Amino acid sequence: MVNLSSQELGPEVISVLNKGLGFAVTLKNIPVENIICSIGDGINNLSLKDKETLRQEFSLIMRKSKTPKSNLRKEELLALKALRNNDKILVLNTDKGGATVILDKEDYVCKMNEHLAYGSCKNLSKNPISKIMREVKKIISKSNLEEKLKKKLTPSCETIPRFYGLPKIHKEGVPLRPIVNTIGSPTSELTKYVSKILRPLVGNTDSFIKDSHDFVKLIRNERMNQDDILVSFDVVSLFTKIPLDEAIQVINDVTDPQTARLAEICL
Repeated sequence: MVNLSSQELGPEVISVLNKGLGFAVTLKNIPVENIICSIGDGINNLSLKDKETLRQEFSLIMRKSKTPKSNLRKEELLALKALRNNDKILVLNTDKGGATVILDKEDYVCKMNEHLAYGSCKNLSKNPISKIMREVKKIISKSNLEEKLKKKLTPSCETIPRFYGLPKIHKEGVPLRPIVNTIGSPTSELTKYVSKILRPLVGNTDSFIKDSHDFVKLIRNERMNQDDILVSFDVVSLFTKIPLDEAIQVINDVTDPQTARLAEICL
């Protein structure tokens, strides 16, 4: 846990945060009805009689079950409640490393506004989601994809993508990496489909390096002179700097016009 906020955190708060954001607090009550309803999808292939028998047996087991013992002490539960009610700080994951970071909300909002003001974003006069929804539906319906796949890719929800940032605690000033969460948006399923097509093509160029281990493997047998210098270049906000027209043209060259058009509407 890394506290970068202006607030001093007590030992109980630190104890809770050190468990990580993936830590699940024991429920006070078991949501029996919700669990019973959720098993329906897993038994759709059974007969109606077998379904009802399973539901009844499962319901009986669940109603006899006891609530597990709390995995937090009383002081930690109170600290967690206070943390949730504190609107002056934010609890976030780091961009790398998996640590939990505490930031002042004011500082976070200021840094995110800088991304919006000076990055690749611009203000729109109206919400474009409905228009994008229609375009996605139109291009999918006109494609030569199988009907079952068309149905899966056709959006039914106009959720607006969410924009947030993850702190880079390994860099000076703790900048935020901008992330756009498109889950539930009109292009959500389409993006997965296009990504699946493009993924096998990654790594087929001479300039490709998978990771630091791959780089070490490549230079293992290289001979360096005393005056040689190793230089590493890093592009700031790489993905928003990619020229879209060129990217679409490359996709068109290595796949087909239909995939390129699908990728274009995703981008």
